[in-house]
Amino acid sequence: MATATKDMWVANLIEPWRGDSSSISVIEFFESIDEAAEMGRLSSKDKVHLAKLKIKGPARAFYSAQPQLRADDVTYADFRTAFVNRFTDKHTDQYHYTRVQNASQERNESPEVFLDRLRRLCQRTVRNSVNPVEQAVINQEADRRLLAAFINGLIGAPGKQVRLQMPETIDKALNMAIIATNAEREERHSAREDRGTNARVFAVGGNRGDIPGNRYDGYRKPRWENSNEAAARGAGFPARAGKVQYSRRVEVAHSRRTDYGTSAQSGDVRTAGGGSKSGPKADDDRYAQRRPQGTYCFNCGR
Repeated sequence: MATATKDMWVANLIEPWRGDSSSISVIEFFESIDEAAEMGRLSSKDKVHLAKLKIKGPARAFYSAQPQLRADDVTYADFRTAFVNRFTDKHTDQYHYTRVQNASQERNESPEVFLDRLRRLCQRTVRNSVNPVEQAVINQEADRRLLAAFINGLIGAPGKQVRLQMPETIDKALNMAIIATNAEREERHSAREDRGTNARVFAVGGNRGDIPGNRYDGYRKPRWENSNEAAARGAGFPARAGKVQYSRRVEVAHSRRTDYGTSAQSGDVRTAGGGSKSGPKADDDRYAQRRPQGTYCFNCGR
């Protein structure tokens, strides 16, 4: 008669367990040990050794501080009971119900990951019963609670669309959320591509090339000179002795942004009161420095 051989490779199916908030519950940990032991045809003594190998962190510290758990004759039932009593969640049922109701999808969290997080929260609200019929009713209530929390916790446009449809099962709600999320992601991607394709490029004049119609046009750069200087450069009127008249020479400079489409032309602008020796008045807007081309004085209309 052939004897059953043990398969110790099933130990690789069990993840290390720390016993903190980031780990699975203590019940789930020992359930995974039971399933792996059944697959590998392991004995109760083997399950104790397997559990000792997989505990880390706070769970390992608790094990090291309990001499009865390190004894050679400890049974698997006693070993499991000690860990369940120590690492079972001490919060009330109302606390877990509140966490499920207030759960919300985080930013950049996919609907699948959000649903998995909700499942772990809902598992702590499910009571265990020895009556199969009662346990089935408890599981149905937990499924409805999970569906309501998932629909209400979805954020953004996908959440609005799912709430408008109000699916009856968690699978339908998840499919709707995935489709809406993918559609929103594609829309954003298309919008970024359109902005990149239709972007306008403006040329810069001056030293980089005088391109007609660009947004960087010339501006007037005035320089004050008297009549003798103007006559010296051939401005068109002779200098008179004993009387100096001032004129404003307008020069065109580039590489300055302006809202006007044509370049300013060089020329002479005569000042009011040509015979005055005092030059232009500082409080007159007609002689404001660097006045943009195309604008007019509200006093004289020029």
